Amino acid sequence: MRPTTYLIRHGEKTLDGKELTKRGIIQSKYLGKYLKSEKINKVISSDINRSIQTAEIINKTLKVPHLKDPRIREIHFPGDQTTEHKKEKIRITEFFNDIIKSNNDNILIVSHGNVNRYIISLILKMNFVNIKITQIPTGMNILEKKESGTIGLVAMNDTSHLPKKLKIRQKL
Repeated sequence: MRPTTYLIRHGEKTLDGKELTKRGIIQSKYLGKYLKSEKINKVISSDINRSIQTAEIINKTLKVPHLKDPRIREIHFPGDQTTEHKKEKIRITEFFNDIIKSNNDNILIVSHGNVNRYIISLILKMNFVNIKITQIPTGMNILEKKESGTIGLVAMNDTSHLPKKLKIRQKL
């Protein structure tokens, strides 16, 4: 089996974005049950509370080490050209190289929509501005490391672990 990374968006968040809604908690529980058989070795989450909550709920089932990494904090790319955005891209690219590319285990990464989109743009070697991907809460992007060391995108925004009523996009 090839090393697999499950890159997910946190569960549905409250309007202020500080924590998960009841629905987000349920989404996270479903994902934990789904991932139970995937032989995940560790969980890495953003250090923002809604990602930590999602990771902790999932990890009640997985029971593996949970690390928090500020490099995958939520980012906003309105114009995509400011110095701050360049710094954010650098930190996410460093995370990608340190964790995903060098990884030889199955890992779960709990992050945010724009971070996931940026990582996908790195894998696809596309300009982030051209990537218009919706990330449903707890939607999974499945990345597989090939023998050559390259990373392949096996699935994007997979919500097969959720019942239909929990797949509806949140309106903020």
